[in-house]
Amino acid sequence: MTAPKLTGLVRWPQRTATCCRRRQGVLFQITLWAILLLSLTGPLHGADLNEGRKLYRSGSYWECIETATGAIEQTPWIETWWKLKIQSQSQVGQYTAALQTVETGLKRFNTSIQLRWLGQELYRRNGMPEKA
Repeated sequence: MTAPKLTGLVRWPQRTATCCRRRQGVLFQITLWAILLLSLTGPLHGADLNEGRKLYRSGSYWECIETATGAIEQTPWIETWWKLKIQSQSQVGQYTAALQTVETGLKRFNTSIQLRWLGQELYRRNGMPEKA
């Protein structure tokens, strides 16, 4: 038994310009939807952050601590929440808790100058000036 001979080249279907345009259109729509979804969720965190700043500036430190604690659980990558919580804890005299928050925050933001600056004062208030 002999192998059949190929009489011509096998041609694969060629992509047409319409196929490529259709694919580009789908990718464009997916990109637009992703941008739309991100833009809708982005300001929600910003609005909460503005609310936290208002609470701190108005002297509602306990409420600011609660708000910041909840926000840190949801969005731990936003350093400003950590700073608001530390500053509020310092304002109500919770220096030990504020120092613990600084140390936890520095594990996430190990190069943060602002957290280190807040921490140096808290180390002094907690009787550890050598760490400041």
